[in-house]
Amino acid sequence: MNRYIEISSELAISVVEKLRFTEELFENMINEL
Repeated sequence: MNRYIEISSELAISVVEKLRFTEELFENMINEL
């Protein structure tokens, strides 16, 4: 059970990082328009 929580928290962190990266990409695209 503990291992499962560890894995899911790592997944959550990577998802958040991808979202931030995507957000930055969109902001850059909007600024260039």
